[in-house]
Formats: sequence, C-alpha cells, structure tokens
Amino acid sequence: MTDRAVSFEHLLRLAHQRALDGKGGLAASVAKLCLDSRSDLSDRELSLTFDILRMLIDKVEVAVRRNISDYLCDRTDVPKDLIAFLANDTVHVAYPILRSSPLLSDYDLIRLIDDHGHGHAMAVATRAELTGPVSHRLVAMNDEAIDVTLAKNLSATIEAEDMSILVDRAVDCGSLHTPLSSRGDLGADLARRLYTLVGEALRRHIVDTYDIDGAVVAEAVDNAVLDGLAVSSPLNAAIGGGWAEQVQRGGHRPAARLLRRLLADGPEGAALEFSEHTHLPLETSRWVFERGDGQTLAVAMKSVGMDVDGYTTLLDRMQRIAEYEDIERLTAYFERIDTKTAAMVVSHWKTRPPRAD
Repeated sequence: MTDRAVSFEHLLRLAHQRALDGKGGLAASVAKLCLDSRSDLSDRELSLTFDILRMLIDKVEVAVRRNISDYLCDRTDVPKDLIAFLANDTVHVAYPILRSSPLLSDYDLIRLIDDHGHGHAMAVATRAELTGPVSHRLVAMNDEAIDVTLAKNLSATIEAEDMSILVDRAVDCGSLHTPLSSRGDLGADLARRLYTLVGEALRRHIVDTYDIDGAVVAEAVDNAVLDGLAVSSPLNAAIGGGWAEQVQRGGHRPAARLLRRLLADGPEGAALEFSEHTHLPLETSRWVFERGDGQTLAVAMKSVGMDVDGYTTLLDRMQRIAEYEDIERLTAYFERIDTKTAAMVVSHWKTRPPRAD
C-alpha cells in the first residue's frame, strides 16, 4: 500500500473516531476534502470515503449532516442508501438532496412526501424539471404554501387537471394569482378563468374589508380586469376561434336578430335568441334580460357584436335609463369593452352565472 493510501485511510479513520467522540467538525472537513477532490481519488479511495460516511453520518450533529448533504446533493456516484438516509433526515438536512439529487426517482419523491409531509414537500416543490406525477401528489396535499411554491416553479410539469385545481384555489388564495398568470403552460381556457376569478376575488375582498358601495367596487374592478385583458399579450392571442371571433370578423349578425326579437317578443324573445347564439343556459340568459343591470347588458350585447346605437336602443326599449348621466356612463362603459373580452366573460357565465342567487 502506498504512503498516499495509508495517509488517506488514516485521515478518514481519524475523522470517524472524532465523530464517535462527538467532534464532528473534523469529519465534515475530511468529507469536504475528499469529495471536493474526487477527481484525484481512486475508486477504492472513493468507496472508502463513502464507507466512512455511512458509519459516521448518524453520529454527527445536524449542522455537519447538512454540510455533507450539500456536498453530495448534485452527485451521481453516491451510494443510494446514503442519499436515502439524508433524504429521510430532518428537512434542514434533507433540503439539498430533495431539491437537487438526480438519484431520487419519482417513486422516491412521492414516498418522501407521504412519509414526511409539509417540510419535505416544500423542498420537493422547488426541484427543477419536476414531473407531472410528483406535481399531482403535491397538489393533492391541498396546502396553500406548497401550491404557491409549485406554481412558482416554472420548470415543473403540471398536468391540465391539476392546473385547473390550482386556478380554482386562486379564488381564495391571492398568492396564487401572480405565479399562475406567469406560467406559459396555463393555457387559454384556464387563463380566461384565472383573470375572471381574480376579479371576483378582488371584489369580494374589498367589499368584505372596507365600507364601500358594492356596486361602485364591482364597476371599478370589472373595468380594471377588462383593461388588463385588453392589453396585447399571448393570452389574448390565444383567445378566439369560436362564435365571438366570427362576430368580430363579420361572419354572422346575431345582434340585429336579437334586436328584432326584442322589439317583437320582448325580453323573453331576446333571451331565447341570446341563448341560442352563446349557448348559455336559458335560465341565465333570461336573468340577463330580466334582471341584469346596464353593465351586464353591455357585456352581453358586445359579445354578439352589437354596436353602441343598438345597445342604447335596447336600453331604451327595456327602460333601463333613468337619467341622461346614466346613458353617458353606460355607453362609455360599452365602448371600452372589446368583443373578444366580452365573449370571454359571457362564456364564464356558463359555470358562474352573473346573479346573486
């Protein structure tokens, strides 16, 4: 055996003895020395290093175990049982392994989440290139902090079903709004839902928290949401292709037919026509024409391509204008809405009708 081998083995064994004596600092220093200089180690020396680490790992203090975890987290040549030991340690020790170790399979990660809960799950949620099955297990925990951490991990794969769950949770979790809206894999349908839900959540929060007229809040928040959706963005580029876009291109003219039905058959006829073109439930369509306010009607009429003259005719026919200021305010609101955005809102009414009951 060479002098180098003797010296190396002596150093490691000394580290082991110091660890048993409760002096783990030298053990950590030796581990760092050996592992940082692994290109100079023979296979036998590297194997000996890991043998020594196996013997001392559960006998040194937490800070030393964390240092060793830091040294090993990115490596692929570490014995799996050593990685498993560190991954099952306290979250402070396990964190680098959970976040970075390429030796942990999806099965390993899911089992670690199930066995250790919140802390380990938070660490796993930060892993680069997280797979769909692991993300699914994290979403199933229904833990707000984990949801937010996962949503912020833009490299994580989140399947459509789980993404839909996160969007639904965003109604009551404001911390999810920004990370979800930043994800390129959100998709147009979920993006439309998210933007609308953000508006609903904001209205609810303001009305519940401050002594402000709910109608004033609704108008202000609706305007802000519509302004945000009107800004040119990948989201708006993705929206379209259905009946509303055909209206915008002049493909058909439901607005004129709707007005004719209103004049001939009253609100019931208009509701039937509107329901036919938008595929809204008839009950919801009836509510829009019988009880909806001027802003609700503005969104509904813009969604089928009606112009401002048609809208004011409808308001007059339905006796929704009390004063001159009302018509100015409502027409200004109507003209600020674009057809595509209005169609998004109306489509949302299929699952969340615009009524209080």
